Amino acid sequence: MPLGTREVLLIIRARDQATRVIADVGRAFTNLEGEAAASAASGIKAGSAIAGVGIGLTAVGLTGLSFFKNATQAAADYNQTAALTLTQVQQTGVSLEQIKDIGRDVAASIPAPFEQMQAALYDIFSSMDVGIDGARILLTEFATAAVAGQTDVQTAGRATISIMNAFKVPISDANKVLDAQFATVRVGVINYQELASTIGRAIPSAVRAGQSYQALGGMIAFMTRNGLSAAQAATSAARALDLLSNPKFAKHMHDFGIEVYDAQGNIRPMVDVIHDLQAKFKDLTP
Repeated sequence: MPLGTREVLLIIRARDQATRVIADVGRAFTNLEGEAAASAASGIKAGSAIAGVGIGLTAVGLTGLSFFKNATQAAADYNQTAALTLTQVQQTGVSLEQIKDIGRDVAASIPAPFEQMQAALYDIFSSMDVGIDGARILLTEFATAAVAGQTDVQTAGRATISIMNAFKVPISDANKVLDAQFATVRVGVINYQELASTIGRAIPSAVRAGQSYQALGGMIAFMTRNGLSAAQAATSAARALDLLSNPKFAKHMHDFGIEVYDAQGNIRPMVDVIHDLQAKFKDLTP
């Protein structure tokens, strides 16, 4: 049936309305898609952030676990070494906690490695007749020397202990022994690590020859300034001092007009014997 004018207009109107509705729906879907995309992007960002935090927390957790594991092991090692140190203490009434406190206190006041304290403290108690207060003084001195001389506390301690024991130096004069060592380093071509690790070679000879630890340090410094290494200087000093304490050498020097022994029967300072030799040599003909 043919459409009249009214029907045609109604169809056009319906079409236009449908077009507007479809357009509105399209725009709504577009907006919805944009919001969904934004929401998705935000979700991705949030997820990434959460994942990052999770990874960070995991890393922190692993680091924390590693730290606590290492700290626990270090504490166990320290306690074990402190317990060993306690076995060397002759003073009665000393507790394990007191031994541990010495190492902790010195490490807190001197920037030397904490883990080196108990090993040095063990050497102090095992090789010296010392009480808890004296051990604290010595460990402080050794730690200070180690930092200044850029060596470990045990090396500084053993070198100083060997000098103090051999030359009968009281604990109150430990700083004088360290001053003499650093004077040797200052005037010689040698560092503290080299001196501390080699001077022990010459200490027994110096004691037999009746020489002071200051004189021994001076000999080592002199020889290093004349091209010898620390080890060579210590060995050469030992040989020279062994010669000085040899009775045959004293007799030959007496025949030459030089006295090795003083009026009390003690070996004179080596520098004095050398000066006498220089005086004799200067009178010789070319």
